[in-house]
Amino acid sequence: MKCMKKLMLISCVLFTSVARSQSDDVQQLILDIQKLTQLKSILKDMQQGYIIISKGYTAVSDIAKGNFNLHEIFLDGLMAISPAIKNYSSVKEIISYQTEIVKEHKSAYNRFAMSRHFNADEINYIGKVYSNLFKESLKNLDALLMVITASNFEDVFA
Repeated sequence: MKCMKKLMLISCVLFTSVARSQSDDVQQLILDIQKLTQLKSILKDMQQGYIIISKGYTAVSDIAKGNFNLHEIFLDGLMAISPAIKNYSSVKEIISYQTEIVKEHKSAYNRFAMSRHFNADEINYIGKVYSNLFKESLKNLDALLMVITASNFEDVFA
């Protein structure tokens, strides 16, 4: 009988120990499940945050692209030459007058050089005046062509 009591006592101790061990495992399992639930909630919140940020970034990017496109269209419109200016009747007259000045430059200088009414210094001075007039006429023609030609106009701002 003594042996039986000892055996029962050992069984109770073992059973209590096993039960306590299982109880600890169950509690740890419950804690793990709670942590897993919390991590799932955090992950879901992070995913929703990412979606919100992604949509916001896309919206800002689209707005910026639209703004850039709007400015590009506006600047392209500024660079284009107005048909009213391009086809303005005075443009032909200006080109004609500038061409006449260039042609007259050589013949007038030659007439003054052949004339006996002017000395060498005066001829040199007249040559400088006509040379300057010639250069300025070419500048005027270049400026006019730049204004009435879109591709040249864009090159100025490139």
